[in-house]
Amino acid sequence: MEAAGNTKYGCAGWEVFNGWDSIRTPDPALPDWQTFDDLFDAYSAVVDGYYTEFDKLIEQWDGELAEFGNDPTRSDWSRFRPLRLSREEDWSDWLAYLTERSDTGVFAQCLLGIPALKQSDYGLPLSVDREVSYGRYRADIVVQWSDGSHTHIEVKVGDGDLGKTGATGREMRSYYGQSERKWTNFILMLSEQVLEWDELDHDEPGEPPVNTLTWADVSIALRRALRSDETLLWKAWAYSFLGAIEQRLVGFPGHRLESRPIENLDRKIRIMKRGLEHEQRNG
Repeated sequence: MEAAGNTKYGCAGWEVFNGWDSIRTPDPALPDWQTFDDLFDAYSAVVDGYYTEFDKLIEQWDGELAEFGNDPTRSDWSRFRPLRLSREEDWSDWLAYLTERSDTGVFAQCLLGIPALKQSDYGLPLSVDREVSYGRYRADIVVQWSDGSHTHIEVKVGDGDLGKTGATGREMRSYYGQSERKWTNFILMLSEQVLEWDELDHDEPGEPPVNTLTWADVSIALRRALRSDETLLWKAWAYSFLGAIEQRLVGFPGHRLESRPIENLDRKIRIMKRGLEHEQRNG
């Protein structure tokens, strides 16, 4: 006969454990396993609520990205070989490529939101340099925009060496001979690294501050750009990069949707919602 109790999650009823205490005590007071049933029911209700919202969002995104088949969440990007993503440098290369090849500038504007720049200033930058070395420092990405200003971006995918970003920006500004007014610094990291970053004394005296970005911000900017008038070729690469970011760096295993994964589900929902907005990210 089937045991009474909660069987929704594939386990027998809690009553099967009632006899455990009797091994040690002759007449134990039986535990109230209903409390745990109530917790499971509450947990299930929360997950159901998240998925009610998620299901509506992904259906909307399937429509937005119909020219690519559907939302990239549905594909497994862990072994997509055209995107080399085994090293931090690979992620930097792809970020630099999409910044450099953007005709509209929507992606960079949404991601960086530099107050002094117009959207037209972000399109087709004058240069996007990778692995720039000067003295003891090396910058991941340095962009020169069409108005002549520069942006320095340090890219992290888990590397704990965060503290040198401000000093790197200082040295790069000297190397490029740029004024403080026309120079901006950013560090791009995993969401899990933000707390560590906030605990550091990361700005250099007399230098432009280092602005914080996460890979979730990149996802939001890519989603907005995929809904813009950017070229189809640019969108095709951005679509692939987006899928890889959200699976591997944001950490939502969308390729397992049939099992209703909960890992970083709230973060994923926030990205999808904000990707449907039109305003640029504040710098």
